[in-house]
Amino acid sequence: MLILYFDISQTRLGKDKNKLLASFKELERKDILRNQKVLDLVYLALFMTIIVVITQVPNLGFIPLGITTATIGHIPVIIAAIYFGKKLGVLTGTLFGVMSLVTAYVRPNNAFDLLFQNPIISVLPRAAFAFLTVIIYNASKVLKNERVRVLWSAFFGSLVHSVLVIGALFLVYYKQTTAILIGDTITPSAVKAGIVTLLGSILAEAILSAIITLPVISALRLSHKSS
Repeated sequence: MLILYFDISQTRLGKDKNKLLASFKELERKDILRNQKVLDLVYLALFMTIIVVITQVPNLGFIPLGITTATIGHIPVIIAAIYFGKKLGVLTGTLFGVMSLVTAYVRPNNAFDLLFQNPIISVLPRAAFAFLTVIIYNASKVLKNERVRVLWSAFFGSLVHSVLVIGALFLVYYKQTTAILIGDTITPSAVKAGIVTLLGSILAEAILSAIITLPVISALRLSHKSS
């Protein structure tokens, strides 16, 4: 009888011990998640600060290329979209749009910048492209190599950004956009020059986006694993 009681006590003790260990593990998991959320908020604040800085410091986020302007301000948005997902990605995209709107009013560099005083041109495409970049990244799961997946998403995310912004420009300000790109007199050479300039800017932004995004995403994920 005594042996039976001892066995029961040991069984109960073992169950209590397992419950206690499970509780400790759950608390540890919650603590890790809490710390990661705090770290992610810090990263988000950093991205937003970078967006504000590179859009407000002259020739830093927007690089004048003659008749047009190449931007690197969308790169933190691509990084945030891939790393954080839709909600925070769209938030950073919207911030980028608002900052470019402010820049267009406060410090226009060329004729194109005056058109960005319209939020349909400066804000709406930036929020939409952030959302679409997340979709591109999620849809690229067929790519087994994660590094290739990030490069792919950054490159095509940048292309989407260019298409949306340029598309909005032509849709809302067709005559002004055509005049800025080609000139008042439309000739084959002028059309060719305008297209080459535009495509060169788009391609340069896409390549630069891929080159910068990959190491940053890799560093963020490494920090996530070590935290």
